[in-house]
Amino acid sequence: MKIGFFGDGEWAQLAFDKLIRSNFSISFVVLRYSTPDKDLEKLSNQYSIPVFSLKNVNDKYSMSIFRSYELDLNVSMSFDQIFKKELIELPSFGSINCHAGALPFYRGRNVLNWAIINGEQRFGVTAHYMEEAVDEGDIIKQKFCSIEREDTYNEVLKNAHILCAEVLVEAINEIDSGTENPVKQTSIHPIGSYCTKRREGDEFINWSWSSERIYNFIRGIAPPAPGAHAVLTTGETLIINYAELIRESVQYIGQEGEIINKKDYCFFVKTEDTMLKVTEYAFQKETEQRALTIGDRFKVNPSFQ
Repeated sequence: MKIGFFGDGEWAQLAFDKLIRSNFSISFVVLRYSTPDKDLEKLSNQYSIPVFSLKNVNDKYSMSIFRSYELDLNVSMSFDQIFKKELIELPSFGSINCHAGALPFYRGRNVLNWAIINGEQRFGVTAHYMEEAVDEGDIIKQKFCSIEREDTYNEVLKNAHILCAEVLVEAINEIDSGTENPVKQTSIHPIGSYCTKRREGDEFINWSWSSERIYNFIRGIAPPAPGAHAVLTTGETLIINYAELIRESVQYIGQEGEIINKKDYCFFVKTEDTMLKVTEYAFQKETEQRALTIGDRFKVNPSFQ
């Protein structure tokens, strides 16, 4: 099977390696145009596989390149351009994408972050046939991985990288052997769900949320994401990377966002319902560093203050 591979980042690097080790023939690799993945390029060069970085994979020039390879399958793995119908249907078996979401749910962007923020106990990875509409198309293979209570985005991301490569290769094996049994997304749910891209300004904690919601929010945007931000009423910004839920917490009556206790390096903040123990944090600016004290307050919702 001759594969055209479109990809970026660790997602693509692990998938590329697994495809090679599974004895699939990768005819060429297409990198993102604006931020080409040099590590993926090096991997490709090790196997003397042609590498392209194309501004528009759907234009006549790009299509003429792809046609010359007489492909069996296109594979998209964290690629940032939307395939048009002509490119999707060019290979004899069409084109497939691997998405780190349990389609038809969690279509769209930043789906792992959203899954953790939403308190999901597992995430899905889906290999599916591509259509012009993003994250649509029949499902070839889907697997799930648990999200543990203490997992942050970093742990979930690493698990997703590994699972995505595994699901992709299993899907291609089924296509190659003619044993695939595609499932229509509408047979699972008529609508599903879509996640919007997380943008600058979305990282601020709203202390009027429940402790549980804030805890999941902090886990969901922990590094390598930007980290949860909290702004003191005196103007300093903290980046909070980890916190702990306090089981059977005392019911404090007070101002949401107020530091109500301290223990060593950690501090406790009043939330909508109880309090949250902040265990890993840093001031955004080194020049703003100071000792936090009981009674210090965070802006409750900095996005609107």
